Amino acid sequence: MRRNTLKLMALTSAVALGFAFADNAQAQVGSVQATLTTSSAITVTAGADLDYGTWFIYMPTGTDDTFTIAMDPQTGAVVRTIGAGTDTTVQSAGVEITPSANVGDITIQTPAASTVNMYATISNNFTTSAQLTFGLPTFSLNGAAAASLSTNSGSKTAFTSTGGSDDIIELGGTVTVSAGAGIADSAHTADIDVTFSY
Repeated sequence: MRRNTLKLMALTSAVALGFAFADNAQAQVGSVQATLTTSSAITVTAGADLDYGTWFIYMPTGTDDTFTIAMDPQTGAVVRTIGAGTDTTVQSAGVEITPSANVGDITIQTPAASTVNMYATISNNFTTSAQLTFGLPTFSLNGAAAASLSTNSGSKTAFTSTGGSDDIIELGGTVTVSAGAGIADSAHTADIDVTFSY
């Protein structure tokens, strides 16, 4: 009886061992390739440039008051504001010869309606004349009333995009003409970069 028991145990062990070998023999490895394609979630296209037109600026004494030429991005209207301490010399200065051509515009599109943050950076700020400065940028979203556009990257201006279709942002701002002589008869330019994120 003892022998039979030993033989049975040996047979059982052999069968179990055989199953273990069979399992390893059936192992297979299949490979598939994983692909991820990325695309920019936001598109921005620059449109028309901001053009204040042609202005006659006469500062005979070099000590006249400053004044501003503001462009409304919603209407395209240009408003000239005389500075404090107005005198007759300044009042005759800044007479517009040719009407302003147009406001600037940027087209932006996001995949879905989103809160978009933006801010402006002004560079090459009328470097050909120390008496001219561009500042106080404003914007109009899809024809809405004008609002201030931040120039502080740490405190951006927010708006809600339409999503899936173009949003038109029209740009305006203020040109300050400071007291002093020496503004040449030429086209003076400043660059406005608007950075978007969401």
